[in-house]
Amino acid sequence: MPFIAAGKGVTRQNVRDANPINTTDFFATIAELAGADLTNYQDGYSFKELLSSETTSKRQYNFSEIDHGDNYRYAISDGTYKLISNNDKDDELYNLSDDPYETNDLFNSTNTNDQQAIIRLTSEANTLTNN
Repeated sequence: MPFIAAGKGVTRQNVRDANPINTTDFFATIAELAGADLTNYQDGYSFKELLSSETTSKRQYNFSEIDHGDNYRYAISDGTYKLISNNDKDDELYNLSDDPYETNDLFNSTNTNDQQAIIRLTSEANTLTNN
């Protein structure tokens, strides 16, 4: 999702940044900009530093989930790969660098990098959901 920032203290201009930011990070960032002593709000991390300097995000993965009783689904991405776990359907894997529109499902690929991405992303999702 594109995001454009402007205002006092925003010194990085005309820069495209690849650091992952989640919508939950906005709450922590706004709180820090407002002067609150809060850099981690629930699942969010402040990205205030990214507005003025080239640094590394505190977030390594973007994760979202939907739980409608019998229909639990999640998606997790490390910026290169995105794994979608569908509770009642086939899971999906996409290489976002090569396929940003997610048209080529690699979940059943025999490529070593693709299979390692599935293992890594599944493990991180299990950690995030305490499974």
